[in-house]
Amino acid sequence: MYEAYLREVSLPPEFLIKDYIPGEPDCNYEKYVLEFLNASEWFMEKTGGISFCHPASETHGECDCIAGDYGLDLKLILSNSELRRKSRPGDAGQNPATRLHAALRLFDLSGLKVLDSLDTEEECACPAVLEEVMKRDVKYFLNNLETKKHLLLFHGYEMYFEEVIPPSFPAAMDELESALNLDFREAMKYRDLKVGMETYIGCFYSEYFVIFQWQGSENGFHWIDRIRKDKSPVYRKLRIRAEEAEYFKQGRNG
Repeated sequence: MYEAYLREVSLPPEFLIKDYIPGEPDCNYEKYVLEFLNASEWFMEKTGGISFCHPASETHGECDCIAGDYGLDLKLILSNSELRRKSRPGDAGQNPATRLHAALRLFDLSGLKVLDSLDTEEECACPAVLEEVMKRDVKYFLNNLETKKHLLLFHGYEMYFEEVIPPSFPAAMDELESALNLDFREAMKYRDLKVGMETYIGCFYSEYFVIFQWQGSENGFHWIDRIRKDKSPVYRKLRIRAEEAEYFKQGRNG
């Protein structure tokens, strides 16, 4: 099983939380994901070579990324509780946080439908605070999946293998497909039931941003493209800023 050696590390807040870096207008994951989409051969073929852009306004429900008549909305696959912890690292020990993809393994389709029908403020209240937080986080994710647009779900993790010599790239993509299908298959069934529109997942692996397409419950997620990280100027800038922040943090702790 892939779980024996496939690992993940959550991305630094600079890559995930909008405006986390004061005075940095490019501190917004939507900006670098859009650049990855424009460097994707698969998506450029789909749009006929038309580049994606952000709409001037989203007041009328416009998609986050638009290329001609085709649009994608971007949704971060990171729980609200984990984002809160990242935004306030000093309170980490006091705030339980949900690993959303792991929490989803606890639910089949019928369980997700039951959860969606509950009032998480009242009916989902549990003696264990962490369980209550987890259910609220999962329900919020279900609400995002009901968005009546094509979605690209951004899995806010860097994936890697423990081995000194990692598997070949095709073998690695096979393992990531297995991981994504284990974590998200039931949630994708829920989305198909509610909406039935295109769904993609993107995440980081090695030197790439890799994209997978949901191809129905029979076939699950399949890898469709990889884009080098250095294809995004915004990503490169944020990586430098994150490395600088870590350097000064270590300096203070030292």
